[in-house]
Amino acid sequence: MSDFDTIPASIKQRLMTELCEKIEDAIFILDENLRYLSVNPSYELLIGYKEEFLIGRPLGIYAAEFLSEAEQVILKDIKKNLNEHGFYELDFSMANRYGQNIDCHITYRRIYIDQMAYHIGMLRDMSAVIKDQKQVAHLLNYDQLTGLPNRKVLLSQVSDMLLDSYQEVVLVRLNIDRYRNLTSLLGADGANELIKNFVKEVEKLKLDNLRSFSHFGGDDFALLFECKDGNMVRHQLDTLMQMCERPFSTAKTHVTNPSIYYHVSVGVSYFPKDDNEATGLLD
Repeated sequence: MSDFDTIPASIKQRLMTELCEKIEDAIFILDENLRYLSVNPSYELLIGYKEEFLIGRPLGIYAAEFLSEAEQVILKDIKKNLNEHGFYELDFSMANRYGQNIDCHITYRRIYIDQMAYHIGMLRDMSAVIKDQKQVAHLLNYDQLTGLPNRKVLLSQVSDMLLDSYQEVVLVRLNIDRYRNLTSLLGADGANELIKNFVKEVEKLKLDNLRSFSHFGGDDFALLFECKDGNMVRHQLDTLMQMCERPFSTAKTHVTNPSIYYHVSVGVSYFPKDDNEATGLLD
């Protein structure tokens, strides 16, 4: 016989109650009709409502007709699964009392005590985990200096477009001439400012039929166009070249004349004329 088997039932109950009160996960108990019977302090803290306010209210706090369409669908799905399987779990984003969106993982279990049905819910705040995952995904898919999608993302975008598009696909590679010399001249901070300013000026052009503007690092950029006639891209490139005639000025440069002009080299690839695959068009 284990030591735990010798603990009186009343003590076990008190220990479990203490555990629910102290545990970081939000726990709540619902009746057969999914109305609140009890919640622990973590649940109160997470959603912003006290137990006294919640008791007797339906899951979702308000009557079903006052819930959004998406919330009504989730509520129906919860009821269906609990009736059929006695268990339900879901990852979703919910707004608490203060309007903060919280990414959650929630589980429901139906249990019977003295032939009465109850539902035990456990809600875990996954916001920090989701935030970390999003940050990692952003680091893997976007250039950190400019915030533009990187080569990996562009290749995926081009591949998808080649499969689905009924129009002409044009890929344009841009390189800033004499970039190494400019980096030596401006210093690291000045060169970063030059790149960010270049991106800002290109975005301000609002080029027609532009589907993606990507940065592969350094002075290497790509523009992805989709249009009825690939020759239309030439007009967009003319607009870009006119932009390059305006000087870039920075207070961070230590040279005597702070006005620098962008000079870019341009390479253009057409699908399917030049290649049938994303990597071939890009390289």
